[in-house]
Amino acid sequence: MKRGRPGELLEFGWVGYIVHSLKPAPLPPEPPIEWSGALLDRYQAAGAALARLEQITREANRSEIAPNIQDWLLKRDVLIGLSTYGSGVSLTQLLSREAGYPVNEGAAITWAPPGTAEYTAICANTWDRVANALEATLEGHYMVDNGQALTSNLMRQLHGTLAAAAQYRKYGRAKHRGAPGAFRRTPLWTGTLNRTSRPNMRVPPEDVATCMEQLDDYLLSEPPDTPAVLK
Repeated sequence: MKRGRPGELLEFGWVGYIVHSLKPAPLPPEPPIEWSGALLDRYQAAGAALARLEQITREANRSEIAPNIQDWLLKRDVLIGLSTYGSGVSLTQLLSREAGYPVNEGAAITWAPPGTAEYTAICANTWDRVANALEATLEGHYMVDNGQALTSNLMRQLHGTLAAAAQYRKYGRAKHRGAPGAFRRTPLWTGTLNRTSRPNMRVPPEDVATCMEQLDDYLLSEPPDTPAVLK
């Protein structure tokens, strides 16, 4: 199966350089997915694996061996996501801190000397990010369990939780741009826009709302053209 470009490649000027950005085409892809026998087998295997994982967590939560495994898995996933921003907090550190044990909070911080004001601020900010990310994740699980659709409105609401206050909006050494819970109005990662060898491929700010509307249409399509797990 061959498809054309996954969107429109835009060209514009930025601080004296010509850079590019990709405006993705609406989903589902055209032509649609060809459900071969091998692909259908893999899709069904993925669904069965998810069902087994759900059963394991339910059984574990009722046992005395690992009564909090579902909570641990959720926290581990949150920490994996935060690691992309350099937080470096492990599940062991988080559980130890929650239990009141001392934790080497700055073990993963390499860009600030220990004992400095910057080091102390980064340690505090790291745990602020963890707390906000956990709160947003729990909030999202609760809302989906109670019938909230997976749309851009939910994404914006959870983003408001993630970046609710200024002190929670600093990720490592990068400052969050824009208002919490709102689509951005400025180019993302402007520092990479002038790299001719690595042009910026993120959607221009003026196209974000339209792209998200198209994503909502795809996620809420009735009757669904694409199974929920595949989406």
